Amino acid sequence: VLILSSFRIHNEVRAMLKLQIENKELIERLYTSKNHIEEINSELQSEITERNVIEKLLRNSEDQYRLVTNALPVLIAYIDTELYFRFNNKAYEAWFKKPLSDITNQPVKALLGEAAFANFMEHYQQLFMGKQVSYETIMQFDNEQERYVSVTLIPHKQDNAMLGLFSLMSDVTPRINYLATHDSLTNLPNRSLFNAKFTHAIKHAARHETLVALLFIDLDHFKVVNDSLGHDVGDQLLIKVVERLKHCVDAHDVIARLGGDEFTVVLEDNVSVQRATSVAQRICESLANVFKIADRELFITTSIGISVYPDDGDNIQTLLKNADMAMYRAKDRGRNTFEFYTRGMNEAMQKKTSIGISLRSALERGELMVYYQPVIDVRQNKIDSMEALLRWEHPQMGFISPGEFIPIAEETDLIVPIGEWVLRSAISQLITWHKQGHTSLKVTVNLSARQFMKRDLPATVAKILNETGIKGEHVVLELTESLLMSGIEHSIKVINELRALDVLIALDDFGTGYSSLSYLKRFPIDIIKIDKTFITDFSYNHEDVAIVKAIITLAHNLKIKVVAEGVEKPEQYLFLKQQGCDEMQGYLFCRPLAEIDATLVLQKGIKQHILEK
Repeated sequence: VLILSSFRIHNEVRAMLKLQIENKELIERLYTSKNHIEEINSELQSEITERNVIEKLLRNSEDQYRLVTNALPVLIAYIDTELYFRFNNKAYEAWFKKPLSDITNQPVKALLGEAAFANFMEHYQQLFMGKQVSYETIMQFDNEQERYVSVTLIPHKQDNAMLGLFSLMSDVTPRINYLATHDSLTNLPNRSLFNAKFTHAIKHAARHETLVALLFIDLDHFKVVNDSLGHDVGDQLLIKVVERLKHCVDAHDVIARLGGDEFTVVLEDNVSVQRATSVAQRICESLANVFKIADRELFITTSIGISVYPDDGDNIQTLLKNADMAMYRAKDRGRNTFEFYTRGMNEAMQKKTSIGISLRSALERGELMVYYQPVIDVRQNKIDSMEALLRWEHPQMGFISPGEFIPIAEETDLIVPIGEWVLRSAISQLITWHKQGHTSLKVTVNLSARQFMKRDLPATVAKILNETGIKGEHVVLELTESLLMSGIEHSIKVINELRALDVLIALDDFGTGYSSLSYLKRFPIDIIKIDKTFITDFSYNHEDVAIVKAIITLAHNLKIKVVAEGVEKPEQYLFLKQQGCDEMQGYLFCRPLAEIDATLVLQKGIKQHILEK
């Protein structure tokens, strides 16, 4: 506004002076008499005095304008329609290492150079339409290193006529360089700067014969948050995660974001296995606490892999790869923990890669199958449900443990089509059993995190129910605690949509996750399954006994059925029955069976099967 006002005043005053001079010449031609000339001379003296005043005001205005603009580090210029500089502030001297006398009244092209001038001309036509233009370009000043420059061009128009333009330029090289080396969301070093800092740490450790520890951090089920609650919530969660990470390490330790939900921490001073263990434990414990974001309460855990220089590698690529392998080992162990790299992990990773490749075509080749394990109604002493369990028989490797291939299926999103196939297969088998007279039998199917976060899950289940004609009340869908807690509001919404189909919802592995009573009452759950870890050791662990009793009492008060998993011994059965546990499953009753063998057990009844085995 100041610039525009100054130039407008300048033009108007010039026009007034020109008009006054023209009037003077006209008067001299019209009036030639002495009396008139004397009178005119008197008026002219007045006009000259007035002009001097106006010119002084103009000079003061220009002086003030120059005083302000010269104090700014931004380059300010006025360019006429012939593309010549007509005004430049003092900053031009510092940038171009030239006096203003060599810049003002010079062609724009001569000062900017070919490349920057060509970029300028690309935007020039927009100015005639009255549009302000902003862009960034690369310029070189006095043979120095190239700099990134932000340019703003403001048209100066009067009565739709283009009079010139104002140009403002500023050096944004520091900002560009910062963005090139830092993550824009968290302001942490990005992969590029991490590589530089980690490489420097390795060289320093090599000179001083010290250790460097690398912690590779990956958030568990973060994709569930992004897909169910949106990337805005996910971004806010990442920012809060970084705040907690900073409180878990020392100020000189390096935290970096490699991308997505992957972070690294480089420990360089006083490194030992004990210190790396302490930092990893603090991170796991800190991130496991509730996050409050946008009126939501979210839970997230993390898996951490640790490699140490020089024992686990002598370069950044090897150490990063080994820490990554250790991180996946932590995930395989159940997440929310950390693992140090060991040499045996290379073989495990190679096998995992081979399994991942084979898994892509396993479904098409018919290598996957569904086994069934009975869930026993304790009071009626009969099979209430058959839990569908995925199995894989590889033509070369034989039977592959679900603990090996299911996490791989989840990581690669193959679990979504595989999970739908399991649900369809289980319901198809249930229809066969109903036709054989087992009309009250239910089938239980586990849902993975990837399946649950799919927005069309309720629609997919509804479609399968409609196509098969099975009633929702005969289908139990199992979810884990950690899955539900990753996005509470989304979980409640999806569960309500599933229950609208009359589908029953079971909370699997209860007790191993958050087990928060305040959250449990918010979920519309039909069944709680006590994790087998509490059943296996309860005979000599008084804490497990207390936990099992509390879970059963709590669930019954909430009108929720209780199922105990992993029942293998008669004393476990007797204790659980005494405590009022509704249903049980485990090797004491029956192992998981192929559909033919499961059908035989249904026909004989569970009592006869137990007697025979």
